[in-house]
Amino acid sequence: MKSRRQKREEEIEEFLRGARLNRQGDAAFREQLRKAAAAMVEKETVKISQSERSTYRKPLARHLSKPMTAGLSLIVVGAVIGFSLPVLGWTAVLCGLATILWGYFARSHKQ
Repeated sequence: MKSRRQKREEEIEEFLRGARLNRQGDAAFREQLRKAAAAMVEKETVKISQSERSTYRKPLARHLSKPMTAGLSLIVVGAVIGFSLPVLGWTAVLCGLATILWGYFARSHKQ
């Protein structure tokens, strides 16, 4: 049993043999060959794009909308900024802690 690729290659070879035998229809043959090759490439492209489609991932903005994640981000950013601007760093850390507590109590209150 021949693979799809071998079948396509045989089709192209058959077109080429037909061109050698009939030089009068050279322009029509080239157009037919071009269309056949374009169709084959298009089929392969669609097949590959469907088989290699990546799984859907949630965007980063969705994760940051959760209070716990936003709070941890603020703590990390505050720690980094705190080395050069201590007041701003501590403010970010305190906001991060407040956001984590807010997320914790908002979640526990819903249940």
